[in-house]
Amino acid sequence: VTWTATDEAGNDSTATQAVIVLSPAEIIDGLGEDIADLNLPRGTEGSLSSKLKTADKMLSDSNSKNDKAGVNSLEALINSIQAQSGKKISAADADALIERIQNLIQLN
Repeated sequence: VTWTATDEAGNDSTATQAVIVLSPAEIIDGLGEDIADLNLPRGTEGSLSSKLKTADKMLSDSNSKNDKAGVNSLEALINSIQAQSGKKISAADADALIERIQNLIQLN
């Protein structure tokens, strides 16, 4: 992407940046890897992963009526992460995961 900024005096500058666009499936895969990398207790990881897998299934099928169920599953995932924030999941990791999930929700 190339963009140009101009100030009030008419000075301008142009810059080029690479933009990587991920599909919802790629975002979900990355979230799954990030959850696994947290080395959480088996039950906690399983609960989070299950919600993420349900969301993936609902969002990736061809039935658009399932999208709301997928978003609901992502919201449940956020609630579970918030419940563990500062406990089994560090606050920083929880915040990063939640931000990515919220961005994913906005795509739907």
